[in-house]
This record gives sequence, C-alpha cells and structure tokens, in this order.
Amino acid sequence: MRKPVPLQLVLAMALSPLIAGFLGGTLVSFGLSFQLLPDFTVLETLRTGLVMSFFAVIIAVFVCYTFGVPVMLAGWAAAHFARLRKPHQMGLVMAVAGLIFAIGFFFNGRIFLEDFQTGSDTALLVTLPAGLAAGYVAGWFVGQLGYAPTAPEETASSGEA
Repeated sequence: MRKPVPLQLVLAMALSPLIAGFLGGTLVSFGLSFQLLPDFTVLETLRTGLVMSFFAVIIAVFVCYTFGVPVMLAGWAAAHFARLRKPHQMGLVMAVAGLIFAIGFFFNGRIFLEDFQTGSDTALLVTLPAGLAAGYVAGWFVGQLGYAPTAPEETASSGEA
C-alpha cells in the first residue's frame, strides 16, 4: 500500500497536464506528419513533424490544462480511492482517462474530422494511442512522485484486528 505525500501529490497533479500535453502533442504531430510519406522523403517528413510538434506542444499543453484537467482528476480519483496507487496502476487508470479525453476532444468535438474528412482513419489511429500513452506517462508520474511506500511498521499485520 502506498500513502499519499500531500505536497508532492499536489506538485505531481499540477505537472501532469504539462507532461500529458507535451507527450500527446508530440505524438499527434509526428503521427499526422507520416501522411506525407507518399509525397516526401522520410527526412522531410520527420522535419515537418518536428516543426509541427513545436506548435502542437504549445497548443496541447494549453488544451490539457483547460479541458483535460477534469478528466485527469476523475482518473486520479478513481485510482486513488480504489487504492491503485503504484505507478503502473495509476498509469493504467490514467491511460483510460487519456483515451476518454482523446475520444471526447478529438472526435465528438469534431476538431480533426473537419480537417480530415477523407482521412479521419489516420487521425483515429494517431490520436487514440497518443491519448493512451500520454495518460499512462502522466499517471505513472503522479503515482511515482505523489505516493510513497508504506513502511512495514505502519501497516497492520494480518494477525491483528
């Protein structure tokens, strides 16, 4: 069982949208730039993805702080109260929250569908795994920084009631 460390947990929760936005924005921009491969070389495609990722990260961090925080808080609360506080457990719960955010933001909000009417499958194949990965890394970070292992003397032994 891991116990929360209040100040570190607040810091981790404050930084987790930054981490999720940075990773999600980078993955989405590089993933969408691979649509250029039939017309350009691999190096030109990667260069385009790098330039796109600079702007995508700025936008994604802003979006994660403004729209993603409620979803991240719900994912954290589900993991916290279900006592899934180890980094990989928190990461898995937050990965589901990242997937829910990606579905809700990108597809119900029709941000990408208007731009990719004919190629929305590419947007789907890029944004959903990016949401999963960004959520997992942000959750892992919260679980690692915000919680500490419980010392053996702090836990009740199985013989005591």
